[in-house]
Amino acid sequence: MAEKQKTPLGPTGETVRQNIERIRQDKRLTYVELSERLTELGRRIPVLGLRRIERGERRVDADDLMALAVALRVNASALLLPSTAEGTVEITGAGAVDAKRAWQWADGRRPLHIPEDDDGTARMEFQREARPLGLRRYPPTEEGHQALKEEYGHAPIRRRRDGTLYREWPDGRREEFNPDDYNDE
Repeated sequence: MAEKQKTPLGPTGETVRQNIERIRQDKRLTYVELSERLTELGRRIPVLGLRRIERGERRVDADDLMALAVALRVNASALLLPSTAEGTVEITGAGAVDAKRAWQWADGRRPLHIPEDDDGTARMEFQREARPLGLRRYPPTEEGHQALKEEYGHAPIRRRRDGTLYREWPDGRREEFNPDDYNDE
Protein backbone atom coordinates (compact mmCIF):
# COMPACT_ATOMS: atom_id res chain seq x y z
CA MET A 1 0.00 0.00 0.00
CA ALA A 2 1.37 3.41 -0.99
CA GLU A 3 2.13 5.83 1.84
CA LYS A 4 -0.14 8.89 1.90
CA GLN A 5 1.69 12.07 0.83
CA LYS A 6 1.32 14.88 3.35
CA THR A 7 0.88 18.42 2.13
CA PRO A 8 3.81 20.49 3.39
CA LEU A 9 3.13 23.49 5.60
CA GLY A 10 2.65 26.76 3.77
CA PRO A 11 4.26 30.00 4.93
CA THR A 12 1.58 30.72 7.54
CA GLY A 13 1.68 27.16 8.88
CA GLU A 14 5.44 27.44 9.18
CA THR A 15 5.09 30.76 11.02
CA VAL A 16 2.53 29.27 13.42
CA ARG A 17 4.88 26.36 14.12
CA GLN A 18 7.83 28.67 14.81
CA ASN A 19 5.78 31.03 16.98
CA ILE A 20 4.34 28.27 19.15
CA GLU A 21 7.84 26.98 19.81
CA ARG A 22 9.30 30.45 20.43
CA ILE A 23 6.52 31.63 22.74
CA ARG A 24 6.44 28.35 24.68
CA GLN A 25 10.20 28.57 25.22
CA ASP A 26 10.09 32.31 26.07
CA LYS A 27 7.52 31.51 28.77
CA ARG A 28 9.63 28.57 29.93
CA LEU A 29 6.70 26.20 29.50
CA THR A 30 7.38 22.51 29.12
CA TYR A 31 5.36 20.42 26.69
CA VAL A 32 3.66 18.82 29.69
CA GLU A 33 2.66 22.21 31.14
CA LEU A 34 1.30 23.47 27.83
CA SER A 35 -0.56 20.21 27.27
CA GLU A 36 -2.11 20.51 30.75
CA ARG A 37 -3.22 24.10 30.07
CA LEU A 38 -4.84 22.99 26.81
CA THR A 39 -6.60 20.10 28.55
CA GLU A 40 -7.97 22.51 31.17
CA LEU A 41 -9.30 24.66 28.32
CA GLY A 42 -11.09 21.67 26.82
CA ARG A 43 -8.80 21.32 23.80
CA ARG A 44 -6.53 18.38 24.62
CA ILE A 45 -3.31 18.19 22.62
CA PRO A 46 -1.00 15.54 24.05
CA VAL A 47 2.73 16.14 24.50
CA LEU A 48 3.50 14.13 21.35
CA GLY A 49 1.05 16.29 19.39
CA LEU A 50 2.75 19.47 20.60
CA ARG A 51 6.16 18.11 19.64
CA ARG A 52 4.84 17.18 16.21
CA ILE A 53 3.37 20.68 15.77
CA GLU A 54 6.71 22.30 16.60
CA ARG A 55 8.53 19.98 14.19
CA GLY A 56 6.05 20.78 11.41
CA GLU A 57 4.70 17.22 11.35
CA ARG A 58 1.19 18.11 12.55
CA ARG A 59 -1.03 20.88 11.28
CA VAL A 60 -2.81 23.32 13.58
CA ASP A 61 -6.51 23.72 12.83
CA ALA A 62 -8.54 26.81 13.73
CA ASP A 63 -9.70 25.41 17.08
CA ASP A 64 -6.16 24.34 17.99
CA LEU A 65 -4.90 27.80 17.05
CA MET A 66 -7.37 29.61 19.29
CA ALA A 67 -6.78 27.24 22.23
CA LEU A 68 -3.01 27.53 21.82
CA ALA A 69 -3.28 31.33 21.80
CA VAL A 70 -5.35 31.27 25.00
CA ALA A 71 -3.03 28.75 26.65
CA LEU A 72 0.06 30.77 25.68
CA ARG A 73 -1.71 34.00 26.71
CA VAL A 74 -1.30 35.77 23.37
CA ASN A 75 -3.74 36.72 20.64
CA ALA A 76 -4.20 34.58 17.52
CA SER A 77 -2.25 37.10 15.43
CA ALA A 78 0.82 36.48 17.59
CA LEU A 79 0.76 32.91 16.32
CA LEU A 80 -0.22 33.66 12.73
CA LEU A 81 2.32 36.39 11.94
CA PRO A 82 6.08 36.66 12.38
CA SER A 83 7.11 38.54 15.50
CA THR A 84 8.32 41.59 13.62
CA ALA A 85 6.88 44.76 12.15
CA GLU A 86 10.00 45.30 10.04
CA GLY A 87 10.66 44.17 6.48
CA THR A 88 8.38 41.80 4.63
CA VAL A 89 6.53 38.68 5.72
CA GLU A 90 5.06 35.84 3.71
CA ILE A 91 1.27 35.54 3.94
CA THR A 92 -0.48 32.51 2.46
CA GLY A 93 -2.57 33.74 -0.46
CA ALA A 94 -0.96 37.18 -0.54
CA GLY A 95 2.76 36.46 -0.91
CA ALA A 96 5.35 38.88 0.42
CA VAL A 97 3.74 41.76 2.30
CA ASP A 98 5.12 44.65 4.33
CA ALA A 99 5.22 43.35 7.92
CA LYS A 100 3.62 46.43 9.46
CA ARG A 101 0.73 46.26 6.97
CA ALA A 102 0.32 42.54 7.68
CA TRP A 103 -0.13 43.30 11.39
CA GLN A 104 -2.56 46.15 10.67
CA TRP A 105 -4.53 43.79 8.40
CA ALA A 106 -4.56 41.02 11.03
CA ASP A 107 -5.76 43.56 13.61
CA GLY A 108 -8.62 44.54 11.27
CA ARG A 109 -7.33 48.07 10.79
CA ARG A 110 -6.61 48.15 7.05
CA PRO A 111 -6.73 45.95 3.96
CA LEU A 112 -3.49 44.33 2.83
CA HIS A 113 -3.62 46.22 -0.44
CA ILE A 114 -5.25 49.59 -1.09
CA PRO A 115 -5.85 50.45 -4.75
CA GLU A 116 -3.85 53.43 -6.00
CA ASP A 117 -7.01 55.18 -7.16
CA ASP A 118 -8.74 54.68 -3.78
CA ASP A 119 -10.86 57.63 -2.71
CA GLY A 120 -10.36 56.81 0.95
CA THR A 121 -13.15 54.27 1.22
CA ALA A 122 -11.08 51.05 0.98
CA ARG A 123 -10.29 51.09 4.71
CA MET A 124 -13.87 51.92 5.61
CA GLU A 125 -15.22 49.04 3.54
CA PHE A 126 -12.59 46.67 4.93
CA GLN A 127 -13.34 47.66 8.52
CA ARG A 128 -17.06 47.28 7.96
CA GLU A 129 -16.44 43.61 7.18
CA ALA A 130 -13.43 42.95 9.43
CA ARG A 131 -14.37 44.68 12.68
CA PRO A 132 -17.51 44.74 14.80
CA LEU A 133 -19.43 47.97 15.20
CA GLY A 134 -17.85 50.07 17.93
CA LEU A 135 -14.34 48.96 16.98
CA ARG A 136 -14.38 50.39 13.49
CA ARG A 137 -12.25 53.44 12.85
CA TYR A 138 -13.51 55.77 10.23
CA PRO A 139 -13.19 58.02 8.46
CA PRO A 140 -9.57 57.04 7.75
CA THR A 141 -8.74 60.08 5.62
CA GLU A 142 -10.27 63.40 4.60
CA GLU A 143 -11.24 61.75 1.30
CA GLY A 144 -12.90 58.93 3.22
CA HIS A 145 -14.77 61.45 5.34
CA GLN A 146 -15.99 63.17 2.16
CA ALA A 147 -17.04 59.83 0.67
CA LEU A 148 -19.03 59.02 3.82
CA LYS A 149 -20.74 62.39 3.71
CA GLU A 150 -21.63 61.92 0.04
CA GLU A 151 -22.86 58.37 0.52
CA TYR A 152 -24.78 58.77 3.79
CA GLY A 153 -25.83 62.41 3.88
CA HIS A 154 -24.35 65.83 4.45
CA ALA A 155 -24.35 65.91 8.23
CA PRO A 156 -20.82 65.34 9.53
CA ILE A 157 -20.26 61.92 11.02
CA ARG A 158 -18.41 62.01 14.31
CA ARG A 159 -17.06 59.30 16.59
CA ARG A 160 -17.46 59.28 20.36
CA ARG A 161 -14.71 58.02 22.65
CA ASP A 162 -16.55 54.71 23.00
CA GLY A 163 -16.33 54.23 19.22
CA THR A 164 -19.99 54.80 18.40
CA LEU A 165 -20.80 57.09 15.50
CA TYR A 166 -23.33 59.90 15.31
CA ARG A 167 -24.37 62.56 12.84
CA GLU A 168 -24.32 66.19 13.88
CA TRP A 169 -26.73 68.28 11.84
CA PRO A 170 -26.28 72.03 11.27
CA ASP A 171 -29.18 72.76 13.66
CA GLY A 172 -27.28 70.99 16.47
CA ARG A 173 -29.39 67.85 16.37
CA ARG A 174 -27.50 64.59 16.89
CA GLU A 175 -28.57 61.13 15.80
CA GLU A 176 -26.96 57.74 16.15
CA PHE A 177 -25.31 56.56 12.95
CA ASN A 178 -24.86 52.94 11.95
CA PRO A 179 -23.22 52.44 8.53
CA ASP A 180 -24.64 48.92 8.41
CA ASP A 181 -28.14 50.43 8.19
CA TYR A 182 -27.08 51.89 4.85
CA ASN A 183 -25.57 48.72 3.43
CA ASP A 184 -27.26 47.86 0.14
CA GLU A 185 -26.43 44.17 0.35
